[in-house]
Parts: sequence; C-alpha cells; structure tokens
Amino acid sequence: MENSLFEALLFGKEISYGVNGNELSGTTTFVTDGDPSTGFTLEIGSSDSTTISLLAYHFDTPQTVHAHQLHFENGLPMIMMYDEDENVIFTELNLIPNQEEIQVLPQPVTGVSSIYLSNRTTATEPCRVIAWDLYREEVIPDSKLSLLLEQEETAQLSLTNQLGDNTHFDWSSQDESICTVDERGILTAVSEGRTLVKAQHKYSDYEDVIFIKVVGIGEAEQYRLAIHLLTNQSENLHYNDEREVTWLSMDPNVAIVDSTGRVSGLSKGLALIQAVCDGETETIYVRVNE
Repeated sequence: MENSLFEALLFGKEISYGVNGNELSGTTTFVTDGDPSTGFTLEIGSSDSTTISLLAYHFDTPQTVHAHQLHFENGLPMIMMYDEDENVIFTELNLIPNQEEIQVLPQPVTGVSSIYLSNRTTATEPCRVIAWDLYREEVIPDSKLSLLLEQEETAQLSLTNQLGDNTHFDWSSQDESICTVDERGILTAVSEGRTLVKAQHKYSDYEDVIFIKVVGIGEAEQYRLAIHLLTNQSENLHYNDEREVTWLSMDPNVAIVDSTGRVSGLSKGLALIQAVCDGETETIYVRVNE
C-alpha cells in the first residue's frame, strides 16, 4: 500500500512579475506567503497582446506537476506551463474566482521548466491574485508501524531535542478528519482511521513523515506510542500485523524495548527502534529528554 502527499513547489518562493515574459521587472512573495491579506494585481492587457501583465517562475530543474491552486478575485487569469525549449505544454483557462481548494490536474504535466500566470487580453478588469501554487504528488511507502492514538487524545511530536524548533517546520496531515496537527507539532486524534503527518523544514529540503492510527476511546489502553519521551518514561508501540514480532533497540543506552513493544527512555539521546517480522524490518525513532 502506498500513500501520497502534495508537495508545494512555489510556497515561500519569490515570483517574478512584469510585462511579457522578456520584460520581468521585479519579484514578490505576496502570492506565495500563505497570507490572505497580501496579494498581487495583474492589470488588464492590451487588446493587441503587446502588453500583458504577468507573474512567472522558472525552475532550476524540470518538474512534474500534479495539481495547482489559484485563489483570485475578478479578471480572467490564464496559466501556461512551458518546457525547456519554451514550448507550451499545458494551458488552463477554466479558472474559478474565490476558490481556495487544490485542483488536481486530469493527468500529470511532466518536464515543466517555467510557468506563467497572466490576466487575459479579453479581461475587462484587473485580476487580484491572493495565492498561487503548484503541487507535485509525493508517494510515500506504507509502514506497518504507527503512532496509536485514541479519539480526542493528543500527542507531541518533535524533530530535535528542542521543542521550540518545531516552529521551523510546516506541519500537515494527509487527512484532517482523522488526525490534525498544529504548528507546534501537536497531534489531535479526531476519528477512527489511519493517516500520516508530514513535517517539512521551512528553509531546506529536509522532511519526515509518521503514520497515525486512531481508534475509539478506550480501545488503546495498553498501546501508547510517545515519540517524545522523558527519562524513566515508558510507552507502547503498535505493529499492524498479527504475526510474531521481534523488537530491538539500536541504542539500549538511550531507550530499551521489551518483547511486547513497550519502550522506555533511559538517557537523553535518539534511539532507533526496530520491529522485525518474517525478515521485514520497520523502524521508528524515539527521542529521549531528561
């Protein structure tokens, strides 16, 4: 089984603007900053197409685009994607104003080197662009090991020994109807099911994911997975398979795990816990603080 998340390709990046593709005059982040109070206005182009107000972005390497998002008001915007040879490989005209949802393309567009957003020459008023992004689908192999939570339960995730570093990451849940995650990495179980949560570093390409399984209240009494443990604290790991499982700690000085999957923090550090079943190995990190 595989899972997927959409990876934003433009978020936080500087987008060029100007008149026509060869007359770009500046850059802006007002359409990629995630702030609905900012934005950029595409003016009405000339009827002979000699003057077209546009936004543009050029990728360092060709990308595959699976979806896009365009939140705008008024105007008649048009999206065009180009390959390395500056051939048009995709055009989108049927754009709906005041729409914030991600729109999945009928099929992926491969080899995208640059993308342009313009207000069409037939527009009768300027186009106010509030948010613009492209998305690449990231397929994530399934894992049998999950963080097990009961409905309404919360859990703290961490990526370093300092919980304050969590704000350096963008947190997202694949299915918020099952589990939500806030900007501090705190999970809240909502309804029964299984999903995954992703942490994407804001200033680099580093990212990580964890699978979450939510069960009904009272159904996980002996299973508690705590990613962030204190010394002398113990929690349980859950392996999603009925076969016999062997549990191993790769650093028993930091954390130990018994035959039932109960992991205990011993000293400050990061330990890799393995679950071995019929030759297959699943791993998860447990970080211990004093």
